[in-house]
Amino acid sequence: MRPCLFALAVIALPALAQEDAAPLRYRFEEGATVRTRETASTEQSTVAGGVEGKMTIRQTIEFRRRIAGVDESGTATLDSRVESVQVEAETPMGDESYDSTDPASKPGPIGRAIAPLLGLSMSARVGPTGDVDAGDLAAVFQAKGIPNAQAAADSQKQSLEINYPKLPETPTRPGDRWTRDVTVPAPPLGSLVFHMHYTYRGVEQVAGRPCDRFDYTIEIEFSAPPSSGAPGKPQGARAEGSVAIDRATGLQLAAETRIDMTLDLEMQAPSGKRTLRQRTVQEQKCEVVPE
Repeated sequence: MRPCLFALAVIALPALAQEDAAPLRYRFEEGATVRTRETASTEQSTVAGGVEGKMTIRQTIEFRRRIAGVDESGTATLDSRVESVQVEAETPMGDESYDSTDPASKPGPIGRAIAPLLGLSMSARVGPTGDVDAGDLAAVFQAKGIPNAQAAADSQKQSLEINYPKLPETPTRPGDRWTRDVTVPAPPLGSLVFHMHYTYRGVEQVAGRPCDRFDYTIEIEFSAPPSSGAPGKPQGARAEGSVAIDRATGLQLAAETRIDMTLDLEMQAPSGKRTLRQRTVQEQKCEVVPE
């Protein structure tokens, strides 16, 4: 008697449907490593009292990232180490250039704020659904002599939360969308609330490896109590970008972000209060460094 292929196909279909409809999760491979180059180009313009000033900064940092361990719940310990830093800046006070890989290179004022990042090692825990525990990063930054250690730590944690999207509990297919809110302290302004809207694009090849690709847009909202005395607030702030996570190792292999923020501030001058408007446009990119 010949088997009924139609019946076999019907039986197999529910199993396939269940597999396709499974909730998306990050899977981490203990010991996996990657070296990435992360660039940030920032253009900032300021208008105060009818006088305009401009500043451009291009920063490049190379990281070595490693999955140091994975526990029974699937949560990974992600170790990161800064292996090189470069900065180029054009400011009203003059231009400067610094490259940590060049022994003859000497940092200027901006380079001196970035140079302590060289050799910085930090760890964070990332869960299979994108929960991030960055620990006491401020203490790590402070020990390295990095200015504004708490703000730097908050920025690093925010970067991890953006680049490891919090995954929904429901089944996820290409084209599905969801949201997540993250609040970041921003003294003396109060705090910034990031309303993040994610779209899952599916599986794409990055650096020769299959990756989960996520697109996102972020609306940035200023939040401060009326009694806080905050000197200003953002007037239109938005970001958009994408990130690719290796399906086999859980490591980030690519990312792109564009941030556009306008900030109005009230400043006390001898002649009275003055309004300062500052616009910042930053483009960030992360890519794998071949070894």
